[in-house]
Amino acid sequence: MRGLRIPSSRALAEQGEAILQWLLLAVLALRALFFLGYSISVLVFHFPIDYDEGVALHSSLLLARGEAVYPPLEVGRFVSSVYTPLFYLLSAPWLRWLGPTLVPGRLIALCSTLGAAALLGAMARRLGAGPRVASIVGLMPLSLGTVVLWSTFAKPDTLSLFLGLLTCYWCLRFAERPLVYLAALWFALAFFAKQNAVLLGGMGLAYLFLRSPRRGLLAGLAAAGATAGPFLLVNALTRGTFFLHTFAMLRFPWLLSRFWAMLGPLPVLFPFLSMLALLSLGIHLGRRAWFAPLLFLGGLAVLASGARVGTTWGFQLALLFAMALAAGLLLVPTGFSRAIRLALGALLLFQSILFPNPLRFYRPTWLPSQERKAELTRACAVLRQTLPPVLSDDVGLLLLCGHEPRYDDLFLMAQLARRGRWDEDLVCREIEEERFSLVLSVYPPHEFLGEEGLTRWTASLLSRVREHYGLDARYDDFYFYRPLGSPAAHPAGCAEGQP
Repeated sequence: MRGLRIPSSRALAEQGEAILQWLLLAVLALRALFFLGYSISVLVFHFPIDYDEGVALHSSLLLARGEAVYPPLEVGRFVSSVYTPLFYLLSAPWLRWLGPTLVPGRLIALCSTLGAAALLGAMARRLGAGPRVASIVGLMPLSLGTVVLWSTFAKPDTLSLFLGLLTCYWCLRFAERPLVYLAALWFALAFFAKQNAVLLGGMGLAYLFLRSPRRGLLAGLAAAGATAGPFLLVNALTRGTFFLHTFAMLRFPWLLSRFWAMLGPLPVLFPFLSMLALLSLGIHLGRRAWFAPLLFLGGLAVLASGARVGTTWGFQLALLFAMALAAGLLLVPTGFSRAIRLALGALLLFQSILFPNPLRFYRPTWLPSQERKAELTRACAVLRQTLPPVLSDDVGLLLLCGHEPRYDDLFLMAQLARRGRWDEDLVCREIEEERFSLVLSVYPPHEFLGEEGLTRWTASLLSRVREHYGLDARYDDFYFYRPLGSPAAHPAGCAEGQP
């Protein structure tokens, strides 16, 4: 059969590698569709999902009304604006027009996530990946549960991630051109989105310094000036309360156990991604190719910065993006045989189909659903018929249902009270005198009294709620407590743990 040409083994291997990559890309594209579908369901969901969404919404609303976002600590009121102001500034114009809503903040978060994914793919292209592998790298984070969940939270986590990655990409892309100094602006904006973003953006400046010490030093000095100058100015204008909110309030001890609690789930949830990322980092270090290892180090530093009481898996985001880049670069033909690349690609493919639902690790009752919407709509109707003031450990529900909070972050209040930096005597007296027409909690205080793991309430507040308020109704995970009508005095005050 003269006309029949048998492909060579090399051609067959090339075809097999291409087919595997296309298959991996197709699976990731399907996962991206899940990501988009879930994101849309969150955007149209009226109620908060994450606790911090309500706290960030309150600060943005204060700015929209022209009120102080970083006020001093005062008796009878507690405002928690623990983030630097960029997210509030971007949200406020929309809230001035729309009123209390999570939609603007969630759109900012979603666009930032998509922008971060695009930057990751662009980084892979600069590091030698072809269009197909770069697309794989860019789509890979969108299939990871933590990224899917945090992508639409109305809070600045993904905005700071995007700006930190933009700083790193800028230093990679323009390392040999004067335009690289614009990275100082992206670095400063990343800091003003969220403080710990400098740990990620700083890795871009470190990479620039390794490539060109002079340019890296100048860019670093420019970044320091662009960050410190506005910070000191805002702090002076607020008479020190800017520093109080964004740094002094957050001086909680660093906990190794908390660090492992956030790092430990990654190899469990993403075993092959974790293994391939570490393999890739070893190879890059052996070749003295610094970008991917530095990005990984920045992600690890961001995660470590969250190893304190009350922090969440959102601190994993930067590390997950760095892992996706490192693992994806193993598919670039730079030293591995094609057979090994096929095996590595197969592991990534298996990782992508291993968990059909990337959100299965999160509490399903907190995710958007028709049942949850119906229950919270009922709760909202009750709130709208309730006279103020209302004390709630989820301020988002209050704001969205027509109430203005006097205490917007019971979690942070509890931490400061435990360290003697916030006097909660007035709150205790108000509970004892049953001045709150309603106490709303996501925990049942009569069950959690004395539990060390319950960090949103001090034992003092919980004991008084149990004594002076009774459970009236439960809507989804929200417990509504009404006054019992028999206030009693506690002259001894409100010391921690004192019933």
